Amino acid sequence: MEQSFRLRFMSSNHEAEYEALIAGLQHALGVGVKELAAFSDSQLVTSQFHGNYDTNNKRMDVYLWVVRSLTEHFSSFELTKIPRGENSAADALAALASTSDPLVKRVIPVERINKLSIPIPFKAQSIHQVESGIRPNEENLEQGGETESIMKEAHEGPCGNYSGGRSLALRIKWQGYFRPTMLADCDTHAKSCDRCQRQAPMINQLAELMSLVSALYPFMQWSMDAIGPLEQSGRRRVMHLLVVIDYFTKWIEAESYQSITGEHVKDFLWKNVVCRHGETAFSLAYGIEDVVPAEISVGSIRRVISSENETINDGALLDNMTLIDEKREQALKRAQNYQNAIARFYNSKVRPRNFIIGERVLRKVFDHKKEKNAGKMGMKWEDPYKITEVVRNGVYRLVDESNEKAEPRPWNIMNLKKYLQ
Repeated sequence: MEQSFRLRFMSSNHEAEYEALIAGLQHALGVGVKELAAFSDSQLVTSQFHGNYDTNNKRMDVYLWVVRSLTEHFSSFELTKIPRGENSAADALAALASTSDPLVKRVIPVERINKLSIPIPFKAQSIHQVESGIRPNEENLEQGGETESIMKEAHEGPCGNYSGGRSLALRIKWQGYFRPTMLADCDTHAKSCDRCQRQAPMINQLAELMSLVSALYPFMQWSMDAIGPLEQSGRRRVMHLLVVIDYFTKWIEAESYQSITGEHVKDFLWKNVVCRHGETAFSLAYGIEDVVPAEISVGSIRRVISSENETINDGALLDNMTLIDEKREQALKRAQNYQNAIARFYNSKVRPRNFIIGERVLRKVFDHKKEKNAGKMGMKWEDPYKITEVVRNGVYRLVDESNEKAEPRPWNIMNLKKYLQ
């Protein structure tokens, strides 16, 4: 007796092979067969039945259980793997089930298999039911543990591809599952995936408004920072950097070190700030020119006149000191106008975000800690950490959750990202 079957639901190739085998076993039992020899060209089905292959998901487990349960009703049963070339008759019957072949003159019944042969927990309606607008059985769909298991298997299982929420929802739907809040659930699951969060792109969106700091005159106020460790470079293999910048003129001084100690900081400030930018440097910023060594040896008009007539020289210095307050005020106004223009442009691109004490965050992985040769597959965010203190807007102190050790310095929000669970 020859028989063809047409599946009326979505299935994989392996599932179709199991469905055909189950349908054949059921027909054999229906006509009273006691001894049966079955042949299949599916390496997976025959190997799983004989125990040579393991099943890698719950659906295959259930299919295998159904097949073995049916074979127990036979007094003798044998399943043999045959080459695909020797299974041409079965292939012709399979083609007949999906197309009408005018060359086939025999009358062969073609039946439909409308639903899966296996009981699946959290099984949803078929695609036909979805298109017909029939609501699923919500009692089965509200089982949260099975929902999470299905999303986890499709997202990060052996065949998962760590897709986004919408792609994950469609993939689960194609497998025959449904849930009224499936899109929102899949989106939440994808966002809370640990590996996806650690490999997420860097955040370049500005998070805090610009803080303006005004100085009354040049070299009055400096900002200093220690940067590092960085990648080693040069013969000295330096990894750290000391930087100071004048708030008014934006003058920068920097030096590199193998390591930074208190003595290094003292020497750096004495050499690059105290001795280099004192009262003379302030005068240079507002009109009194420096005397270069060439003027001393060659001579110039001001050098000759000033050296011969101290009264004229003292008078010129007093004239500059008289006007210096007005020049300071003018320079301060120009600097503030410039800062306000920069702040308006900067703040227009800010999208505020903040953290509270107790929240969990990931920290950016810097170059010196990146995995070598990992490329795009390397982790971009590390740990998580917990917020223990809000130093000021956009600046936080952290504790590493892996060892409960506090970080020695606070971290800016641009280097942090919220960790979802």
